[in-house]
Amino acid sequence: MLDSLTKEAKVPQEDIYVYDAARLISPCLFDGPTGSHAMFPGVHFVDNQGKNGRELVQPDPETLFLFSDPNVPNFDMTELPTIATQATYSVVVDNFRGTTLLVSL
Repeated sequence: MLDSLTKEAKVPQEDIYVYDAARLISPCLFDGPTGSHAMFPGVHFVDNQGKNGRELVQPDPETLFLFSDPNVPNFDMTELPTIATQATYSVVVDNFRGTTLLVSL
């Protein structure tokens, strides 16, 4: 996808944000030889840790996400990340993890 965005659509790398606001962007997605950072050094990689070349996700205090279930912790106080509310382009990276019964996001 990054290859298509940057080469075919001519989107500047600096305008692209790959993020997972809830967890670490997996080394297999970020680090070489299979990761994307070396091939797309201008793309922003943002996660909940902000370490080892990744950027730390920042909340947007102007934008709240409300859950309909009041039993969800902070159901009325969850802020969306600024990369979701202000970026020109973004790619949401889901880290699928297998368990014995199901796949969780």
